[in-house]
Amino acid sequence: MSKCRHCGRACPDHAVYCEECLSAWSSPEESSAHSALTQAESAFITMPDITGEITLPEIDPFAPDPEYATHFSAEETVPPVSPVTDTSSHMVDNLSDAARQLQATERKEPRLRRSSRLSPFKEISVDVERESTPHPSVGQAAQNEATQPAGVGTLANTASPEKAAARRDILENSLPLPDFWPWLPEHENEENEDDKWADAGDPLLARQLDPAAAQRIEQEDVLRAIAEGHIPSFPMPKLVTPLLQNKQRLRLFFICAAALILLSLAFDSLLVSFSFLGSHNNNQGSGGIPTLTLSNPTASYGESITLSIRHFRPHAMLYLTHDIGEPIRINIDRTLVAVGDDGSVDIKVNIDTSWEPGFHLVQAEDINTRYIASTTLHVTEGPTRPSHFLLDTKQLDMGGAYQGANTLQPLTLHNSGSGNISWTVSSDQSWLQVTPTQGAFSSQQTLLVGIQRADLKPGSYTGTLTFASNVGEPQTARVTMEVRALPPYPGAVLQVTPVVLNYSTVDGNGGSSPQALMITNPGTKPLYWTISGNQPVDNGQNAYLRELDPHFNWLKTRQDTGIVAPHDTSNVPLDIDSSKLLAGTYLNTLSFSASDGHTAINSPQSVAVALTVKPQCTVTASTPAMSFVTVAGLNHPSDQTLFLKSGTNCPGTIGWHASSPNNWISIMPNSGTVNNTTGATVAIGVNPHNLNAGHYTGLVSVVAGNSSLSMSVDLSVQAPPTPTAPILSASPLSLNFSTTQGKGIPAGQAVTLTNTGHSPLSWRTNINNLAYSWLGTSPTGSTIAPGQTGQVIINIDPSNLSPGTYVGQVVINGSDNANHAAPGSPQTIMVTLTVAPPCTLAQPSQSALAFNAIQGGSTPTAQTITLSASGNCSWPLTWNASVSGNASWLALSANKGTFTASNATAMLNVSPSIAGLDPGVYRAQVNIDATESTNTSAQSSPQSFTVTLTVQPPCSLQVAPDSLSFTGSQNQTIASQNISLQTTGTCVRPVSWTASIDSGSSGWLSTGGNGSDTGSGSTLAVTTSPGSLPPGTYRGTITLSASGSGGSNVVGSPVQIPVTLTITGYKLSGSAVACADSQCATPAPLPNATITLSTSSGVIATTTADSSGNFSFSNIPIGSYTLAVSGANAQNVQYTGSMAVTINSDTSGMTVQAPPPATTP
Repeated sequence: MSKCRHCGRACPDHAVYCEECLSAWSSPEESSAHSALTQAESAFITMPDITGEITLPEIDPFAPDPEYATHFSAEETVPPVSPVTDTSSHMVDNLSDAARQLQATERKEPRLRRSSRLSPFKEISVDVERESTPHPSVGQAAQNEATQPAGVGTLANTASPEKAAARRDILENSLPLPDFWPWLPEHENEENEDDKWADAGDPLLARQLDPAAAQRIEQEDVLRAIAEGHIPSFPMPKLVTPLLQNKQRLRLFFICAAALILLSLAFDSLLVSFSFLGSHNNNQGSGGIPTLTLSNPTASYGESITLSIRHFRPHAMLYLTHDIGEPIRINIDRTLVAVGDDGSVDIKVNIDTSWEPGFHLVQAEDINTRYIASTTLHVTEGPTRPSHFLLDTKQLDMGGAYQGANTLQPLTLHNSGSGNISWTVSSDQSWLQVTPTQGAFSSQQTLLVGIQRADLKPGSYTGTLTFASNVGEPQTARVTMEVRALPPYPGAVLQVTPVVLNYSTVDGNGGSSPQALMITNPGTKPLYWTISGNQPVDNGQNAYLRELDPHFNWLKTRQDTGIVAPHDTSNVPLDIDSSKLLAGTYLNTLSFSASDGHTAINSPQSVAVALTVKPQCTVTASTPAMSFVTVAGLNHPSDQTLFLKSGTNCPGTIGWHASSPNNWISIMPNSGTVNNTTGATVAIGVNPHNLNAGHYTGLVSVVAGNSSLSMSVDLSVQAPPTPTAPILSASPLSLNFSTTQGKGIPAGQAVTLTNTGHSPLSWRTNINNLAYSWLGTSPTGSTIAPGQTGQVIINIDPSNLSPGTYVGQVVINGSDNANHAAPGSPQTIMVTLTVAPPCTLAQPSQSALAFNAIQGGSTPTAQTITLSASGNCSWPLTWNASVSGNASWLALSANKGTFTASNATAMLNVSPSIAGLDPGVYRAQVNIDATESTNTSAQSSPQSFTVTLTVQPPCSLQVAPDSLSFTGSQNQTIASQNISLQTTGTCVRPVSWTASIDSGSSGWLSTGGNGSDTGSGSTLAVTTSPGSLPPGTYRGTITLSASGSGGSNVVGSPVQIPVTLTITGYKLSGSAVACADSQCATPAPLPNATITLSTSSGVIATTTADSSGNFSFSNIPIGSYTLAVSGANAQNVQYTGSMAVTINSDTSGMTVQAPPPATTP
């Protein structure tokens, strides 16, 4: 069952009105009341049934007068009516909007307002299909022409159901339709059935106004209708139910809840913004974020541009640079500028030939807060020249010097093209060092090459420096030098190592980890040293420092003087103060010399110290500027795409926010996050709707971290064209190409050209001078019919380009048949080409490592190799290290690792072990290979470096002879003998030695004492003093002990040398004779006589004379003796005799007389 639209009673499903209402309208006298019934009925809207009683609230002053309400009597009960909702207001507002659209498209003159618009309407959009909806004019005509069929009268209760239904249908079809489109004219010319909706707005699709606006329009129309006299001002009851009141309360509750939710979201967004962007209120002056803009984003040689700096801190000091640290000099002496009280200043800059053609990044940095504002300048002087890496020399002769001496020479790197160059350097010799070892520059950069002769043997040496860059093949420089031997007993010798030091920090950080220099004295006398100089190497960065504070020095020493004993070492710690330093590379030289009143070999000595201050984290944009061309009154041009990316020094993901002071510039989205691998795409559009014809320049600023980047937006709004003119538009207006060097030519990209005018459009392309060598189009021109589109393919050829970012412009010029410039012309397509270096495994920081050790000594200190990779890699890049050959003595701190981003580094510690190794030279090769995540080997992979370990024999003491033997007569001087001492192997000279004698021999054995060996050997004199020692053999021991300088061990020490002393007595010889009488006038030999030699203590020696009576004694000690003889002659007569003898030397010719025995009387 459905309900009657008039009274609300139940009626058949297919009926609109109930039988009672149809019966009332069926009589001719009641048909005149139908229009009033229609008006009254239209004041209500059919609603769903509700339960409960209907309450009648206060009278609405806008309700119609009772005499217009209905034809019912006062006694009749008002039929149930569903509560009024916002549907009517929403519908009226939507239909009013549709009416305005129809008025704008169908009539030139304004339509008269009609009071019939005041009638509310039933929402019928859900019931009506678009294809079957009658045109308003057709419906109105049918209404005007409808007549009541003959024979139709009051419905009888006795009629059959079939006849009643048929009669009902006839009555319903005969009733006039409601005026659903009251704003249309009363009579319209009927259109073709197929075209009736061609130019008319669909009212069912235009109902989009909110209820509040609909209610306001409804009230205005009621008041206007009353004022015009269409309806009297009588009250109409306003029906409100408790349910409606509850709905209003719920609506209020939901509105409050939504407001709270929006407030919390806004607060969260604010917190996120602060967390991403940080609070930079201390950087900002009044009026907004600090910005740097140019009076003209393009310039040529000889022209001047004005740098407009705004919203910095009042009186802030700014440092102006372009590209990578190239100072912008305001005049000859000034590189710093001060802003005014309002945080702004205008600086005039002349563009000379030092500015290469192309795009240049211009920066202004607050030297206190380190806030950086940047923008881009386009120098339009010929094509952009690719970067080209050059060395100012490829041969360095460092000369000759004593062992331990250092030598420094500068080497300058140049860029003969435009753009930026990043580089690294490696050395194949440990004595050949460079500082800094890597960097980036746009014009030139100076570095220092150092030679370290410490611990080198005399001779000539050659080394090679290899420079790798992102713009070409590696380049080498050959370095030669000579080492001279120290003189013997040199006195104090000054040796400072290492010859170079490298520090690194980030702009805005306080400093870097301290390092130390080692001062060694390999001489023989104490070294008194002092620091005689701490001077910067002249470059652009130091010019800025001189202007900022001429007394500031970023290199600090904790000790300026000292004393080093012979063969001893002292450390000198160094500190860095980068508080006043901006991004760039700083070089200082420290000079050491002997203190006043003292001398030293190798005085003075210098070392180089480099400090690299890396730039702050900033954001970069793919397009330095944007240009739009449009025609007034037409649709706005297509958006341009801006690709944002964080710099290489950003720690990770950073937040960014983009804004524009120009309301005709749109940015979508205007905030987000980026990192140096994943960027953000931003659409920049313009809306020229309220702009007159003319030229407009705007600005887009992107804030990220502690920096802002400003890009100019150029908009040309052309005057409306003639009706027959062609109109040029293009989409897209910006293209981005990226490729990897050596990986071929990427596919072209299409730009769609549209002619929205009414005559043929001829177009042609033109490429600016910056990019004609690598940028092209196909075709270069054509013609587009009215209302049609064309296409041009933008092609690039990076074959001859080095890695870097290149920006070019394709200008599309359109013209009409008379060759006049077409409206919308020219259209500029900004083309950005990024040529990434190939994924390359860089050379190790050193191509050769050398270790020295002494057999049995301590293990050498590990050395560090720095590995890195760069280029367009499929990250992560996995590296593996392996040792070739049988080198069990070599150990690596890691065998594998990963690089996660370009220019990331990995440290590899290399440690040798000398355990079990004999003296000799050991060599090994370490291979490094790298593989992308796609299992593709990186270019220049594998790399390798060699490791040499020299195990030297220990310092040993060699002595000759290994024993001594002395022989001599008693109380006679014995000649001394020498012991030769030689120290061989790796000795810390001079080697000192001492000689000691065992206590049992100290009475007769002595040595020359102590001595030293400087490498040429030494001798030890050994003497004996037999003195009164009796003849015999004596043995003793000499102990030799040696030690190297500083107490180093000497193998073979101590050594014992045995000494043998043989003491001999004197000789005594003579003859024994027999005497005939006491006078022994006629002596005769006494053959075979027994000869005895005795002292008071007894006989010490006995001998027998020969046949001639001769005898001899040997080895007779000094002393007094009795020499006795006893023997018989041939007649067997016994003879005896004696004599006293004193022996103090060899005695010979002694005659011992033996008288005959006395005769018995």
